[in-house]
Amino acid sequence: MRLLPSNPTAMWKFSVPIANVFELEMPEGAIPLSCGVQKGQAVIWAAVDTTTEKKERHLFYLRGTGEDLPNLTATRFMGTFQMLGGDLIYHLFDGGPVRE
Repeated sequence: MRLLPSNPTAMWKFSVPIANVFELEMPEGAIPLSCGVQKGQAVIWAAVDTTTEKKERHLFYLRGTGEDLPNLTATRFMGTFQMLGGDLIYHLFDGGPVRE
């Protein structure tokens, strides 16, 4: 179970690129909560603290049904979403903040 940021002030939406591995810049401490499709675009919704100016990169893995999975011990399953009327099924995993 992931806790919300210490001071969540808003729910923000982030566009998901259709790529096996990608990073999104989010406010530091953002907690990605769910994924879905809105108006044909894959998106992630995250609880964020809008009072922080610090940003961090967050790692995600996206897999279609039948594709190899990422190392599941280092990820959290966020959800499954369908695109193109159900012709494409994707499964999203949260890899957490990128540690340099």
